[in-house]
Amino acid sequence: MNINLGERFTVEVRLISESSRWCWEIWDTVCGEVVESCWVRDWIAYDSREAALRAGEFRLSLKYPSLPARGIQRARGVE
Repeated sequence: MNINLGERFTVEVRLISESSRWCWEIWDTVCGEVVESCWVRDWIAYDSREAALRAGEFRLSLKYPSLPARGIQRARGVE
């Protein structure tokens, strides 16, 4: 079992190269997968990195509990 002492879910922002705008993604740090994205789900993008981060953190606070990743088994093949 791998141990991760960070939070289970985290927000990352990235630049959408085709539009020069920003989007947020919520990652499951245990599985190593994106569980939600404003761009994929709703085609929403933001003019600045800061605006995307604020929106992603707000979504994270509403939908995903603050769970420690410690003690949760990773999916097979995910490091």
